[in-house]
Amino acid sequence: MDRRVLQRLIIIAVMLISGFASGQCAAQDAIGTVSRIQGEASGTRGGATRALALNAAVFLNEVVSTAETARLEVTFTDNTRLTLGEKAKLTLDAYVFDSAAGKGTIKFGLVGASALCQARCRNWRARMSA
Repeated sequence: MDRRVLQRLIIIAVMLISGFASGQCAAQDAIGTVSRIQGEASGTRGGATRALALNAAVFLNEVVSTAETARLEVTFTDNTRLTLGEKAKLTLDAYVFDSAAGKGTIKFGLVGASALCQARCRNWRARMSA
């Protein structure tokens, strides 16, 4: 088999496998997406850390964090927005939304007293722990 053809087949296989894996991950517990980002931000879940980018999914029990001079906005599936300022670290502990009633519960664990966190919630019972 031609070497170039083999290289192309390997690239296609890797793309298919990584696409399948990210689709599986997104189908599990995705509770929102990154709607705005400035600077560097990351998400840690199950011991694995990944860089967050625009439109990246965020998951239940994920720790999202921002670097110095960074900002991150997450839009949850019900369009609630959460904004994190620089050097913030937040655990997405619980997210339950009843679309029929238009109400839900959300729980964050905020790490670090200097972190800026702002949530724009409507019809929510929100709880934050430090």
